[in-house]
Amino acid sequence: MCNRLAKRLRDNKKVCNIVSFGIGYSKNTGGGFHHSRKLSESTASENIIYESCMCIFNNFIEDLPIRKVSIALGGLENNNYVQLNLFEENETIVKEDKMNTVIDSITKKFGDNSLLKASSLIEYSTIKKRNNTLGGHNKY
Repeated sequence: MCNRLAKRLRDNKKVCNIVSFGIGYSKNTGGGFHHSRKLSESTASENIIYESCMCIFNNFIEDLPIRKVSIALGGLENNNYVQLNLFEENETIVKEDKMNTVIDSITKKFGDNSLLKASSLIEYSTIKKRNNTLGGHNKY
């Protein structure tokens, strides 16, 4: 889900500075949580969005059956510049940006399922199915 959201940000030339993450537990259990986290700098990086979601997840998760996972991004801004960071190598930022550009061009040409992470190939992964849906409904 983070991958898809980051790609949508890049496609629309936007960055975000707020990541919201929520879990809804099963109908029998009820409840859940939804929390937001402000980022130190605006980003369209899948890794930063994922790390923020995992931080919220690890702080609030209970050992209950999960029914729904939701992620939202806020504080959207136009991506007119690259914010350099004193604590990160500039080459790293440029390299990640180039890699994302290549990945986006490949998935645009050959489809969303053309490049997947190895973890997406496990039996319980839902990414292939999600890539063929739009808002939970079949694209075709």
